[in-house]
Amino acid sequence: MDVIKVLLKESNIEGSLYRVKYPPDVERNLLYVASPIKRKDRYIITIDGKINLIIDANRLLKGAEFMIPRERWQTDSLLEIPKPIKSVSIEFPEAPQFSKTHKFWERYEEYDWPIKFTVDPTRSFVKFAFREYEQDEFWVSLSEDCFASISSDNLTGFLVVLK
Repeated sequence: MDVIKVLLKESNIEGSLYRVKYPPDVERNLLYVASPIKRKDRYIITIDGKINLIIDANRLLKGAEFMIPRERWQTDSLLEIPKPIKSVSIEFPEAPQFSKTHKFWERYEEYDWPIKFTVDPTRSFVKFAFREYEQDEFWVSLSEDCFASISSDNLTGFLVVLK
């Protein structure tokens, strides 16, 4: 598959993603956003081995790990925090349903897409883009800390507030 299909659902606490703060030595290489509601992982989508999208049993996005060292982030002086059209929770309708008997490695899907990671000059937010932008691209809010870009019902990237 060459796209990640998503459904935009009414915003709820389970689908809200907030930045999880770690000690500075960990945060140099890992940025993590997660739902405040703890629930089991059921499926993981990996993009270029650097982004993990963690999906729960109800096919809702429950977290995202960005494993890209900060020294590799490119500065973009034109980068701005997006103006989201609405607050949502993201569902992955094509994520398979798995039972507890499935092996851990059967619950992965991988994409070898290049990721563009840019940060504003003050390093107060960072954008991760993994698909080409389409004309119909728009932003949605997953919380005040995290935004997702959508194009033609496909997930195309994230922006995470750092400060």
